[in-house]
Amino acid sequence: MTAYSMDCPPIDQCGSCGTLPAGFTRLRYFFGKRMGVADFLDEQRYHAGKMRFHNQRLHGAGMLCGLGVTRDKTTDVILRVGKGAAIDSCGREIIVGYDQCIDLDAWYQRELEDRRATDSTWPKSAVDDKGNLPIVVVIRFRDCAMGPEPAPRDTCSCDAAGCDFGRVREEFELAILPANDPSYNATLPLTPPRKDLDKLLGGSIGAGHVARALADAAAKECPDAGEDWLLLASMTAKLELDPAGVQRVTGVNNLHNRARMLAETALLQDLLARQMAASAQAGGVVLGPEVIALHLVREGSTDVYWLELELSWPVIKETVPKKAFTLTQLSTSGTPGWNALSVETHYAAPTATQNARIRVKVDRGGLADHGLYRLAIDPAKVPLATPIIDDKLRPLRPLEPTFHFGIEKHGSDLRLVPAPYAR
Repeated sequence: MTAYSMDCPPIDQCGSCGTLPAGFTRLRYFFGKRMGVADFLDEQRYHAGKMRFHNQRLHGAGMLCGLGVTRDKTTDVILRVGKGAAIDSCGREIIVGYDQCIDLDAWYQRELEDRRATDSTWPKSAVDDKGNLPIVVVIRFRDCAMGPEPAPRDTCSCDAAGCDFGRVREEFELAILPANDPSYNATLPLTPPRKDLDKLLGGSIGAGHVARALADAAAKECPDAGEDWLLLASMTAKLELDPAGVQRVTGVNNLHNRARMLAETALLQDLLARQMAASAQAGGVVLGPEVIALHLVREGSTDVYWLELELSWPVIKETVPKKAFTLTQLSTSGTPGWNALSVETHYAAPTATQNARIRVKVDRGGLADHGLYRLAIDPAKVPLATPIIDDKLRPLRPLEPTFHFGIEKHGSDLRLVPAPYAR
């Protein structure tokens, strides 16, 4: 079977794709209630809308299983899309019950004919520097009316009888698009948005802090769903002239499956159990003190600074060696790479106004304006077998904390700023 775009328009929509609904209204039945077409449609839309909202906001968009894109064994210009299932960014289930085949050369010839009337620059505007065409395989939900049935018309009209469709079949649409086509989005929406996740996870801070920060980020907004195309694969189509001088697709390079996977609950539970079991061997499962913040503190009016790791509760001082942490600065000139700085680690017990802290003293002049740094625990001084612990033998989390940050001058002081990738 060759899959092309379908001309059948979507019907019986449950609202604009991906928008947050104002609410849901369900029918209330009572004896003697008159039921019309609008009531039955509203009944269907309520249940379909609730399911799509659940899928979209709790599960997200991506491939559930199958839908792998491969080359056909018989020729390089035929792609095979395996049967499978997915959820699109609108929360609609896409079911592909049989393998689908796409003839790339047939698609290209038809695309040339369709675009010739409106875009004289195509395909030159879409090919790469080697004259080949980057393309993507995408899929989306489609429903089509089917099953025509006799339908009596309005008694007030001139037409006393007629015909209408009695069923709606939920289908799919496969398509090939140039990689620079704006009608699809390779980055699916996340809650919280990806930029907030990058900023949040850039600090390697404890699990409790991450949970709080995630809740704060999720409270900002519900991201829009974007396009309803779901990306399955990307590749480059090789274009060559045949003996008749006609440009054709003769094969593909760099075929990569790109669908984002939506993992089922059982899989997530299994992976979590394995991770917990692995952490338990290193003592990481037991709830222990956490690094909840990183501060930069100046020693009086001198040019000596301390990097302070604020802890959720105290640890045993004797388990914090003086050389527990290393500090390195990224250099792009002179001797490029991470250059070690001289530091010394101390433990500060909690006070009435401050939590317990692990303090890393930096030598004079060690921190520079616009410098980029990495603070990490030294595994040679604090091995996993003998971690920093509290009075109940619970290890400091994370077991191997690492922080990337920048330094900027603020007046006469220096201040700590997030790593550039986390801004």
